[in-house]
Amino acid sequence: IEFELEYTANLADAYHYIASVHTYMNEWEEASDKAKTSMEHYEFVFDEYYHTSMTAEAIDIASQMISTSLIQFETFLYLPRKIDDAKDSFRRHLEIRRFAMRQTALDQPLSDDTTNQDGFAHQQDSFGDTDDSLEETLQQYMAQLEDYLKLKQETGPDGTYYETYFDEGASTVTHDSLYEGSMRLAIGSLLLDMSKLWEARSELESAITLLRDGISRGDVALDAYDDNGNLVNYPVEIDLANALLNLAYAQMGLHQWKRSYEAFEESMRIFEVELHDDEAPMNNAGLVTGSNSFNEPSDKYTSWRDRLSSFFQLGPTANEDGSGTGVDTAESESSGGIQIDSFEFTGNYSSTPHY
Repeated sequence: IEFELEYTANLADAYHYIASVHTYMNEWEEASDKAKTSMEHYEFVFDEYYHTSMTAEAIDIASQMISTSLIQFETFLYLPRKIDDAKDSFRRHLEIRRFAMRQTALDQPLSDDTTNQDGFAHQQDSFGDTDDSLEETLQQYMAQLEDYLKLKQETGPDGTYYETYFDEGASTVTHDSLYEGSMRLAIGSLLLDMSKLWEARSELESAITLLRDGISRGDVALDAYDDNGNLVNYPVEIDLANALLNLAYAQMGLHQWKRSYEAFEESMRIFEVELHDDEAPMNNAGLVTGSNSFNEPSDKYTSWRDRLSSFFQLGPTANEDGSGTGVDTAESESSGGIQIDSFEFTGNYSSTPHY
């Protein structure tokens, strides 16, 4: 039996590597199939060890299953009509991750781990390396948000503030929770990409509150611009779904298993309503790349980092001659994933963000 288990585990490893190669090539159906086969082999070995009280061996296999289960649920995010599968596999991923870290039985309901949250508060800055370009982009967005918040303090009695342009005179601008929410989503996504989990969670929770407020007021789209400076309507519900998805990742990294699944489930519910039949959460017309293009194919994403760093632009990006407005969201070409503990998550490439 020991030979059979070792052989099956090696077979699971082989299918995992094949699935990883398919993710490199953006071949999501093939990656999903191979990840499923890998998981079936891992599950067989895990069950044998687990039910015979070979805890150390079960933990070792569970640790190997983390990367494969993550590939499995992330591939579903790129495939249409796979939202239910994504939810099921995400829950399984949380259960496996929790077992590997806390040895909590897989059949136990998900609950938030509050035993080591203080440690996370002191350790969060030590996860992974920070890309200088990410820090620069983060500071740009934070400066833009700070400017906006200062303007809010100068609001008039009618709830508006005034901007003055040298060439056009003054214009009246109404405060917009969608604008602030979208800015905080961008900031929270970058903080998540930099593995600053507590800060990311705080910004994403604020973004979700603001976006929900805007939606409750009847706002259904944001004014955004494509690469040519043309105004396009961006569905705010997609932004809300993206914020919830990123929040689920941050909470997973903080071992807040229950809240992570609830955020993920709500995100998928919104995507299911908003997307067309041929679209997927990570493959739809609402997604934009770091270059602010709404129309380029989604396979331009080369890593999960590209996805997290991809958020819509509220104004045209600066042109080469310095004209134009808005923050330059050009990102590093690095395809490195998010590192949170000892695992890496990357979306559409072999490894996957590590939480």
